[in-house]
Amino acid sequence: MEKMKSFRQYTVVKQQMADLIRAARQNFKMEKSENWEDTCRALQEKLAADRFNLVVVGQFKRGKSSLINAIIGRDLLPTGLLPLTSAITTLCYGPQERIALVRKDWVMEQEIAINDLPDFVTEEGNPGNEKGLIEARIELPVPFLRRGVHFVDTPGVGSSRIENTATTYEFLPKADAVIFVTSVEAPLSQAEKDFLRDVSTYVRKLFVVVNKMDLVSSTERAKVLDYVRTNVESVLGTNEISFFPILARQALTDKTGGGKTESGINQLEAALEAFLVNEKNRSFSVSILDHLIHILSSAISEKEIEASLQEQLNPIQIAATDLRDTLLKGEQSISITLKEKINSATILKKQKQSTQDSKPSKKRGFSQTRTCPICAGLRQELFDYFVDLQQVGAEEQQDFLAGGGLCQVHAWQFRDMATTGTINQMYAPLIESSAAQLKQMRGNHGKDKPSIQKSCAACELLERTQRVQVEKFLEYVKISDGKVYYQNALGLCLPHLETTLAVNPTDDILDFLLEEQSRHLEELSEDMRNYVLKREAIRRDLLNDNEENAWSRALIQMVGERMSYISPGNGSTHGTH
Repeated sequence: MEKMKSFRQYTVVKQQMADLIRAARQNFKMEKSENWEDTCRALQEKLAADRFNLVVVGQFKRGKSSLINAIIGRDLLPTGLLPLTSAITTLCYGPQERIALVRKDWVMEQEIAINDLPDFVTEEGNPGNEKGLIEARIELPVPFLRRGVHFVDTPGVGSSRIENTATTYEFLPKADAVIFVTSVEAPLSQAEKDFLRDVSTYVRKLFVVVNKMDLVSSTERAKVLDYVRTNVESVLGTNEISFFPILARQALTDKTGGGKTESGINQLEAALEAFLVNEKNRSFSVSILDHLIHILSSAISEKEIEASLQEQLNPIQIAATDLRDTLLKGEQSISITLKEKINSATILKKQKQSTQDSKPSKKRGFSQTRTCPICAGLRQELFDYFVDLQQVGAEEQQDFLAGGGLCQVHAWQFRDMATTGTINQMYAPLIESSAAQLKQMRGNHGKDKPSIQKSCAACELLERTQRVQVEKFLEYVKISDGKVYYQNALGLCLPHLETTLAVNPTDDILDFLLEEQSRHLEELSEDMRNYVLKREAIRRDLLNDNEENAWSRALIQMVGERMSYISPGNGSTHGTH
């Protein structure tokens, strides 16, 4: 519950930062301060990327790649006796599994299959990095990577390839947190101590993993870990470092085969998750705000800046400072609003933070359906009906005529599927019948008028189907599989949620539906806002599929699918699409 609350707080803070940067950038644009506008755009791009580099480092053959494989639960990164090439391998979130290569002198990225990865990132497949690989980026639909985490595997230092060490050192300034891997084979050599000292100059957050603990007896493990702990604390001058004895290969075997060995991976994963939830987002946010405050203060101090622009920038700077100070205090509840004196010229809108707790659940991205499940059932029923309707027979023609045809919405939907000949054949008798009724209405002034269209057969069909779908849905979410399905789906559209709640489900099901639906909507809002932010930053390449189609899912959530429409005249509560 606290984890979901922290994620939601970060989302709110991120959007507030986006508003502040956007306001500053547009003010600079209005005053034609192009240099400062470009600076804000670059900061906007950094916020949009939301990239947090969790970097795994260590000497050659300490088991870095094996550790990453164990954490993601996949035997994905190649491991073996030969060193990796002098290239960075990055695992990041993507709705679909893919690998993209960044290569020297290549303008476009090269996409390859998973099985071809060793041909580029191993010494055997790419000796001396003759293929000019700069980075292999692996996108995976893994929840651990969902919120901007880039899990980075670096070449081992100290191998026969000096390029490997150079590449790792070049990447250290980009690291936001580091997992330092040593092993019991030669725990914390002098070269490792020197390297660890260098690492500490770039990052504050450090996790130390002692791998291959299965190579020593159980009685010696405590001695090895104590030796590593003592030397690391001596090198770094602090006792606030976390240490984790690990059996990386066994951990992967357990995850893929269902074993339960005490591999130590659970403790490391829990510590990483706690850090990413409680510390990562705040650290990143403070950095962004520091940059924005510096931009604003530097611009305001310039004599070339008009006084009117200074007046607009001052309250933005104050709001940014207030937000940063609140984050630095580590307050659990973040509710920063922008200053009242920021007027419409800054195009800022006040935001309220949603502090409703949500229960932890599986992350979006593994959805079984990308629409409202009840809408999906109605859509299929209506589609089948339209197909059958085109097989025009005498009985169908009579029923169609007696009902007065279809309502406005369903008539045009049917037109999208039917041939011109079918439309003529179906509607000619209806047109003639309507003309006859109009003639009968002559001279009937002041009296009750007959209804030209009596009902819509499609609406009546959907009304019946909807009742069945709602009943089946409520029965399904009573069982565990149904609950998991609903957690991973888009959720009911709001009209169908209202229809479902009107059936008076039990209190536990009612609370479950309301809680999960609110979570679905919050995550959908996050995707929509991320789309706007990344487009404004001119970084459409950062968009994932969830963000690209967020607009469509949002419309479905608010009003349901087009082909689930039921006319209000048929007595449905779902007739507001």
